[in-house]
Amino acid sequence: MKPKLTLRLCTPDHVETVEGTDMVVMRAITGDMGIMPGHEPHGAVLAHTSKVRTVLNGETQTCHQVFGGIAQVKDNVVTVMASHMETMGPAGEGP
Repeated sequence: MKPKLTLRLCTPDHVETVEGTDMVVMRAITGDMGIMPGHEPHGAVLAHTSKVRTVLNGETQTCHQVFGGIAQVKDNVVTVMASHMETMGPAGEGP
């Protein structure tokens, strides 16, 4: 079976986990990032308002708006730490 990613979204008062995704897409201050299973360990500073999307079978699975923060990629786990986060619909529309 093909390996999958786990996304952990952490704020001071909430942790949300999305398991079994093919790709995580987000915007860092240096540009857009697409993380797939097997990605080398990496860290990034996220853009002030960045949408963090998970993709499964070519379709957006989840979308979260994060306000600043950092991301870490290690061992097929993408951890995003931000001061605030809003869950959006798969197409990126608001709650």
